[in-house]
Amino acid sequence: MAFKTGQAANPTDLYNKLTAFLTTDPDLTAAGQNWTQVWTGPAAAPTDRVLRGPGLSGQDQVYVGMRLTQRPASDAYFIEFTGMTGIIDNGTTYRDHVNEMPNYQRLFTDVGAVTYWFIANGRRFIVVLKISTIFESVYCGLFLPYAGPLSYPYPMYMGASSGPADQPGSALNWRTVSDRHRSYPWGYYASGGNEMCDSTGWVMSPAGVWQRNGNNGNTTPVITGPENTQGTYFESQNSDYSLGSYQLMNRLIEGYGGDRLLIPLTLIQTDPTDETYGILDGVYRVQGVANATENIITADGIDHMVVQDVFRTDFSNFYAVALA
Repeated sequence: MAFKTGQAANPTDLYNKLTAFLTTDPDLTAAGQNWTQVWTGPAAAPTDRVLRGPGLSGQDQVYVGMRLTQRPASDAYFIEFTGMTGIIDNGTTYRDHVNEMPNYQRLFTDVGAVTYWFIANGRRFIVVLKISTIFESVYCGLFLPYAGPLSYPYPMYMGASSGPADQPGSALNWRTVSDRHRSYPWGYYASGGNEMCDSTGWVMSPAGVWQRNGNNGNTTPVITGPENTQGTYFESQNSDYSLGSYQLMNRLIEGYGGDRLLIPLTLIQTDPTDETYGILDGVYRVQGVANATENIITADGIDHMVVQDVFRTDFSNFYAVALA
């Protein structure tokens, strides 16, 4: 596994540094886990590219498509990501490939300098960006399934801070304060229960079908636990209701000696049947009491950086990413 942090001067610099990190980082290369750029867009799509990860032992083929989009008129700068199971050599865009997921995901950046954290192995890569006081993030690649390769051959997860730009009410840029601008550990919550979720995550099912991942079991077939696994609500004396998970995260404190509880983010199918798929690789929920973004939690000799949910800093709005 490899980790790198630094500053990118502008969106193009960030895009090129991410590609260079994944394809040439010394630690990835030494482990045989560096990614390969296997498809490059034509002149009409100059920033389009597809990278392929080799897995941990060189036996996998993990395909992630990317595009850099810059719209100065609306102050919108972002990288689009999509997952797929193979490439088409004569494809005309980064989305014109085999079993490409239904909607791309967006990682917002800014016209100027941003701080980045890149984390990768041969199965997946994670990006965290700091823009002013806002944190954007993306997870691209395989997760850790509760199944063997014969029953779950391509356990892919693609998550970011925003879904496609063409969805009603979608976030415009990193400054947008909206329910649809939300880190992938949470996803958009359709409060009415019947709205279409602007998903910030997509999961490849064991059958090879893409499924939306969000924060409402009524509108997305795959939810992320432990956030959405409570079957009941906790009622307080003033008749206010809150999800049990939120109540729990709002009350968890650090242990003796400053220990923190890292809770794996679990992908759970709720429709058409209940199935637990697996957990994200190196991403955890963490309590927010007496905690803050960019704090470092060391567990099993590995540093984990605390990250907030975009602009949110309530006790229940923090997660941790392993820097390894």
